[in-house]
Amino acid sequence: DFETNSMEYEKLTDSNEEYLYKKCKIVAVVSFPYIQDVKYSQYPIFVTSNKEIQSIVSDSKIQSMYINALKSLDKKGKMELEDELIKIGATNPEVVTRSLIGEREKADMLYRKEMVNLCGIAFVFFVLAMTNIVNNLKYRIQIRKKEICIFQAIGMRYGMIKQIVFLESIILCFVSFIGAYGGAQLIGRYLYMHSDLKVFGYAYKFNNMYFVSICLITMILCILISGRIMKVNRSKNIVEDMSYIE
Repeated sequence: DFETNSMEYEKLTDSNEEYLYKKCKIVAVVSFPYIQDVKYSQYPIFVTSNKEIQSIVSDSKIQSMYINALKSLDKKGKMELEDELIKIGATNPEVVTRSLIGEREKADMLYRKEMVNLCGIAFVFFVLAMTNIVNNLKYRIQIRKKEICIFQAIGMRYGMIKQIVFLESIILCFVSFIGAYGGAQLIGRYLYMHSDLKVFGYAYKFNNMYFVSICLITMILCILISGRIMKVNRSKNIVEDMSYIE
């Protein structure tokens, strides 16, 4: 019945009224759920042409118009554009002009703060992980001291033993990377679904290049650490170390 100034209409509870059904072509779908004072408007908003609206309601007027500025526009240009739009809207008392620049900047600021916090947490976890890796490598080589001495006693060169240790480290790294990738995908998507990043217009994206780079750095560090530990624990007395109690 075109009575749209009631709270029942806003909440979509006026189901007892008579509705008029017509088909129209949708040309766009927009949604701005990060506007904090929007409480009852239903999103998304379907946008069609003015001609389609006129065919339904002949005396209708444009209710809202969204304008996207150039991405290369600087802050001064955005403010000038905002002032011009407000001046245009002020010429008609029935028109309310509102800029979303402030809301978008607040959303971007919150996003950047979240990224800084996440990067800090990730760095702390990386340091703890590297500490744990060093301890595990050192322990793994230490408890295999008797085995390494036996290899040397049967004539295996020390360089070949180092290659075995390096190969084992690489295999362990690959297994860990596969598990880490699966865990990162699950945890990342879970955090994204339970955060407000989606309503700010940010899609979920997992940077595979960063992950691969971190994996390669970790693998190189593991190889270097393994070589250093092997050098420190290199046996000088094979007979004595063969009776080493683990």
